[in-house]
Amino acid sequence: MATYYLSTSTGNDSYTGLSATYTSGTTGPWKTLAKALGAAGMASGDILYIAPGTYNESVTIGFGPSAATQIIGDPNSQFFGGVTAGPVLISAFNAAGTSETVTANLIIAASRNYFEWSNIWWKTTTGRGVSASNARYWKFTNCVFENTTTSNVNGILFLSSVSATALDATITRCRFVGGFYSLQLTGGNVADTSTITSCLFDSGSQPMELGTIQVAITNCTFLGYVYGVTQRTGSLSFVSTVRNCVWVRCSQALQSSTTGHMTENFNRFLGAYRTNMGTLGANSTTGGDSGLDIGYLLQTNGNYLQTFTPYASSPNTAFGTATSAPATDLYNVAWNGASPDAGGITYRVITSLPSLIAYNGGIERNASAITIAPASTSQSIELYLGATGLAFNTANLAAYYVRNQAAPVAITLVTQTPTGAWASGGFAEISSTFTPGVYRLDVPDAAFIAGASDVTIVVRGASGTNGAVLTITLSSGGLTAAQTADAILNRKLDSTGDGTDTLNERTVRSALRAMRNKVSVGTGTMSVYKEDDSAVAWTGSLSNTADVTVDPA
Repeated sequence: MATYYLSTSTGNDSYTGLSATYTSGTTGPWKTLAKALGAAGMASGDILYIAPGTYNESVTIGFGPSAATQIIGDPNSQFFGGVTAGPVLISAFNAAGTSETVTANLIIAASRNYFEWSNIWWKTTTGRGVSASNARYWKFTNCVFENTTTSNVNGILFLSSVSATALDATITRCRFVGGFYSLQLTGGNVADTSTITSCLFDSGSQPMELGTIQVAITNCTFLGYVYGVTQRTGSLSFVSTVRNCVWVRCSQALQSSTTGHMTENFNRFLGAYRTNMGTLGANSTTGGDSGLDIGYLLQTNGNYLQTFTPYASSPNTAFGTATSAPATDLYNVAWNGASPDAGGITYRVITSLPSLIAYNGGIERNASAITIAPASTSQSIELYLGATGLAFNTANLAAYYVRNQAAPVAITLVTQTPTGAWASGGFAEISSTFTPGVYRLDVPDAAFIAGASDVTIVVRGASGTNGAVLTITLSSGGLTAAQTADAILNRKLDSTGDGTDTLNERTVRSALRAMRNKVSVGTGTMSVYKEDDSAVAWTGSLSNTADVTVDPA
């Protein structure tokens, strides 16, 4: 498996693609999707990171993976030094957004499996964003699909499987806007694990058309569509299910060509109707308030809620069932109530979050006033990452420490609890309820070895967070008496050793040991011991002249 990088602003297709920045020769990122996704680009099982920018291309994928192959947008430019943070756009429009320069489908694939896309925004008018036929095991996470019309495109995202074969697609935490069909899925009329979870469908003719496919639709919000989710030519053996969703201002919410091919429960239908859906689900309701803030609090400088977020005490809160429900909403935030909400978004105040978005002028969190003594051990720090629910094994989460004027060192993250004993790389959320977005990190002892003026800790990469940067000054200032004493005693007097009390290391502590600890004098050698009078701290050679000379090693 290889990791490749793509940057429309700094790349070149003659480069190797194996570096996010140009260094020398041909070492640097690729420039075009055509190169990266063509026959001479990445391969099965590889990862491709895409820098911010507009990728104005129509690309036919030229290779067929047999294992998960990831294409990941990097809107915060965490990998691409010198590239300004911003959206990662695969767009039919020029960079200025003033004209449509690509009328074909943007991503085209036939008989290609195992593609996983995240953090990408597709924009079209005439063509589809993604058109994949005879496909299987495609996955989309945290993506946006936008069409500027409500009539031009049958499926901004279109996926179909081979005949009599499952599609097995996963679509989670995505937005769909516009198009005649925003999303179009066609299966093989067999058992299928395809899921659509925690998504927002906003304003079009029809949000979703399903043909001969079994799909589980859970925790989605549908706003302002003429038609609804349509199950065409389904199956009584492989029934689609709809749970924990909310429809607002949709003439049709659900319609099935044949009663029984789609079932629903735990849904809210507001100004929306059902066709050939049988009896209303036992826990579904019609009528009432949408339960969504449509921008009032943000507009009036109240509690800042993202548009279409449920307000406090919304009827959507905890309306749904936990059965087969996703753990988090569109923004990767855990549900606010005891059970999942109706819809794709949960209540959350975001008073400080907008300032963290780098391409809106914000910066990553950075606290530089922390001081820790050199050679300290078993140190835990707290970092604010914004997103909740992260764990040591969250996809793409990475941590590093950088000592002054040294290369970054990866920190291997391991499981931890908020109050557990220190373990190198331990990572845990402190409290999603009382301190949401704050995490504990157990920093490896090697980060604090004496000899550097400071060390910078970086945690980044996970979806939903802009990362955290914490610079720690290595100094004895402001420490306890014991910490100050240890800092003085461990002061290195030359370049020997690494500050961890190795044999023959010249520190103040070792110099004083000859005055108090065990000393052994043998033929030609003197040994000075550590405080346990067992381990040797340092040795010296003795001359045999009339004047005794001790020459420490």
